[in-house]
Amino acid sequence: MKLVNTSAKVRKQDARISSAALFDTLLIALMFTLLGSRFIVAPGMGIDLSSDILPSVDAIDKSVIDSDLNVLNAQGNSMLIYDGAIYNLDSFKRQMQNSKVDGGVLLIKADRSLDTQTLMSICKAARDGGFSKVQIAARPSE
Repeated sequence: MKLVNTSAKVRKQDARISSAALFDTLLIALMFTLLGSRFIVAPGMGIDLSSDILPSVDAIDKSVIDSDLNVLNAQGNSMLIYDGAIYNLDSFKRQMQNSKVDGGVLLIKADRSLDTQTLMSICKAARDGGFSKVQIAARPSE
């Protein structure tokens, strides 16, 4: 019986890591990190509710990035959709008095039929409910 030298006939595989594959993996990890972070700022204008005099308006509100965001859809002056339920203005005020939020941000998505008085009433109810800021978002008119 003859022993065959098989190790001399088999090529050894490269144990090096391809730089292109490493670059692709790092790029994918960077994209997941950036897209999964909270760089996105809520749209619209921010209203600070912490003062008792007049609310101040900021065009770009940087504090929305790190705070809790609750959404209120205001369709007209009579229908407010908040936290999966439909309210009118009076029932929304009662809901805000009963549930205390600790300094979050309320994002109001309004249509064009929401008047200023209703918006100010929503802001007052949000301040009574414990929100520290209100962010107003609306679609531009066409």
